[in-house]
Amino acid sequence: MHIIVSVCMCLNIRSVYKDLVKRGVIVPKDEVAPPTVPMDYNWARELGLIRKPASFMTSICDERGHELLYAGVPITNVFKEDLGIGGVLSLLWFQKR
Repeated sequence: MHIIVSVCMCLNIRSVYKDLVKRGVIVPKDEVAPPTVPMDYNWARELGLIRKPASFMTSICDERGHELLYAGVPITNVFKEDLGIGGVLSLLWFQKR
């Protein structure tokens, strides 16, 4: 019973739509392509669509790896060793401990 009602409703909707188009009430438009889905960064890099990740190496720090380096010292070591502000300034400005 439900299938028959659904089919009748579809036919009715279709005929109403066609009638409205015929009378000029509705003007059909071309289909618009859906927006592209963003790619996963690592997958795009494997495919060669992305050359390399954005990273910076300056005289102060090196951001190229997985961890920020100050004068070759990983940032986690700065916190583990509790170098403090003086130790960090020494690494950043003088590039030594």
